[in-house]
Amino acid sequence: MLTTTQAAQQPKSYLATDRRARLFKEGGEELVYLAESNAAGKAGDEDAAWEWMRKIELPASTLRYAKAIGGAGLIRRQNLNKKKADEEFGQGWLDRG
Repeated sequence: MLTTTQAAQQPKSYLATDRRARLFKEGGEELVYLAESNAAGKAGDEDAAWEWMRKIELPASTLRYAKAIGGAGLIRRQNLNKKKADEEFGQGWLDRG
């Protein structure tokens, strides 16, 4: 799964090792990151929750919704990965009404 060096560069983990391994087998790295973000949020560690979310290549529709509820500033402040939205909506979508 992760090498020791990669694990040291990760945000704080809130999942047990066996749960991480199961999630990885079920859905890969991004499922683990999503579960870690959720667990960090439940633990009250908002910083780690956002750090985990930054690692996910979020679906375009998710980012469009995030923009609708939090504005473009939310996506920028949290430095969320916009790759899929940029591909689907075109560069500059975040600044368009």
